[in-house]
Amino acid sequence: MATVQFEIFPYEIIRQAKNGFDAFRLLEDEKHQVSIKTWGGTAEAAPTITKHSPVAGEERLLVTGGFYQYMEKCPTHGCLAWIMDRDGQVLHTWETDPVALFANTEGFTGELSPDNVYPIGMKLGADGNLTVSFHGRNIFPDTIGVAQFAPDGKLLWKKWDYSHHWIDVDKDGQIYAPSQRQISVNGNFEGTYIGANCPTDAIKEEGIRIYNPDGSVSRDLWIFDSFIKSNWPSFIYSHPSGCDPAHINSVEGVTETIAELIAGVEVGDLLVSVREPSVVAILDGQNGEVKYATAGRTAAQHGPQFLPDGSVVIFDNRGGNPALGGTRIMHIDMQTGAANVAFPQREEGPAMPFSSHDGGHVAVSPDGQRVMVSSKQQSRVFKFELETGEVLWEMAHCMSMKPYLQKLDREAEADNACFRTYGTYYLDNVPFLKTTTQ
Repeated sequence: MATVQFEIFPYEIIRQAKNGFDAFRLLEDEKHQVSIKTWGGTAEAAPTITKHSPVAGEERLLVTGGFYQYMEKCPTHGCLAWIMDRDGQVLHTWETDPVALFANTEGFTGELSPDNVYPIGMKLGADGNLTVSFHGRNIFPDTIGVAQFAPDGKLLWKKWDYSHHWIDVDKDGQIYAPSQRQISVNGNFEGTYIGANCPTDAIKEEGIRIYNPDGSVSRDLWIFDSFIKSNWPSFIYSHPSGCDPAHINSVEGVTETIAELIAGVEVGDLLVSVREPSVVAILDGQNGEVKYATAGRTAAQHGPQFLPDGSVVIFDNRGGNPALGGTRIMHIDMQTGAANVAFPQREEGPAMPFSSHDGGHVAVSPDGQRVMVSSKQQSRVFKFELETGEVLWEMAHCMSMKPYLQKLDREAEADNACFRTYGTYYLDNVPFLKTTTQ
């Protein structure tokens, strides 16, 4: 009792042992590739497309893949990503050598390998260069960094500096990425009376890292500074996780069109999702000041994206009706705080139930009338009409795993598998495809 009450010997040894045991329990089985959600599912060799409406649109789509995915198209390492038409015909792929990607890597505990590392966010440039963020399983830190690849999959550069989640790239090639660092808070957060509640004394501080087109770092903005200096201390106090009190999971840069629609917002400001306090905010792109913020309309949300009118749609993981799956897409006006449920607007339909307690992504069509939803935990992508909530198109992210099992001499309970979906993006114009073939 005295050891616990007064934190005297051997309190520190016991505390560290407990933290080590808790960390050990979080280790995952590394028998198969990390992004596999379930074995079985579709018997097709490729993801299965279902068209529910003739007005689904004709834009090409960029699909997030990963190592050992779609090996019929990328037989050596799998497709990191691919471009396809609405019927599922593959027009281009990115296949990259993991040896080059993981070479000369420092600052991580655990094995960086094709089995344990997977892409999360990506953005395609007009030149065909693909910028990608990566995460890892059984790796500390699990937020790895960003890299850029040429159209042929060749690694152009990488920054293993703990950037993560869903990223953005502006028209000038500047890259915006959620970032992370470990800090120690002794007592209260500086400038507040809010105590830190993390038993390991290693708090994850989140921010936004802005990179130049060549991968060099332009500047960092840290979210605790933003909240405290902008007089939003409750966004720190209300966190459910003392060691990860912010957890930024997406960023989108403000364009010239959006800046004209929202008072006080400028080009280069940042729309961010801060999961733990369930906050969506627009930050000043230079100093991190909070210009607009909404909280409590979503729960553990991901990936807010601007609509052409300046409002945003948000993947709300846990704020929905449990009878419909518990997940929903919210539509929020950042200036007024007005909010409504964009999806589901009915209790039945091809995408119901809708449930992804963790992760998820939305992409807005060029005309702003349709929203593409990647439901991570359901291995499913679907598109709905914003006005009516009607599901127009659907893809099951499942495929044959025979090439994977044969290549690595592995066994599994089925010959096919469904993968977690991390993002499918509309492509309005892809000029580099005119000079490349697949």
